[in-house]
Amino acid sequence: MKIQRFSLLILLLAGFQLGAISQQSQQQSSRVSIAERHYLTAKRLITNNCIDCMGSTKHGMEQGIKEMEAALAAGFTDQKAAYKLLSDAYNAMTTFSGHDEKEQQAFAQKENEAVAEVHRLDPQDPDFAVRYADTLKDKQEKLAIYKAVTEKYPLHTDAAFLAGMLLIEDTKTSEAIPYIAKAIANEKDPEAVVSYAKGVMGDLQGQNCPFPSAERWSQKFNHAFIEATRGEGDPREMIEVKKQFLEELVKQSCKTNP
Repeated sequence: MKIQRFSLLILLLAGFQLGAISQQSQQQSSRVSIAERHYLTAKRLITNNCIDCMGSTKHGMEQGIKEMEAALAAGFTDQKAAYKLLSDAYNAMTTFSGHDEKEQQAFAQKENEAVAEVHRLDPQDPDFAVRYADTLKDKQEKLAIYKAVTEKYPLHTDAAFLAGMLLIEDTKTSEAIPYIAKAIANEKDPEAVVSYAKGVMGDLQGQNCPFPSAERWSQKFNHAFIEATRGEGDPREMIEVKKQFLEELVKQSCKTNP
């Protein structure tokens, strides 16, 4: 009889605890605003439907965009987070659009607007400052932003590289080389390093200021890239090729220099 009463007491306590947990869960759920619910749904849909995600679909991304727009319309407070995800979603939609050029252009414009909104909300975000600069047509305005980001964030390789490339276009090679050298020296991603090296050699060629033995350097970077990315990856060759390339790059001189 005592055992039965004891068992009954345990069941009653367990039921009380489950009821309390359920009530607490309902209270927490009720504290999540409609805007936050839209945002969380949008974040899940946009994240799960990225271009490289398995099972991603155009429809899923479109639903994510609609949910994010609903979150903003409902007064979601973290607008920067919302517009950052929207910019990624619109970028993905340019790919999902396939060969529909009109649709691609429409989503590219929306992406630019979302990027501009993030930059407006937080001008100190270096990645979106660079993305915003990429959308501008005025080269001097673009260059000013790239330089400002590089000065404040010395390890921001994209900003340094893009500043250098604009300066090369403006035939200011002697001013450009330090920016590009900084980008290549600080970049850790092998693919980006190869892209930077080949990019600067191509632009120098376009300015009638060819980099000595450019084809040989391209082959050396290609081989170093394979070594750095095959299997577990061995970065030693890339490190050495970068070092040798930079030693030659800083010597580059063009007759068109002002």
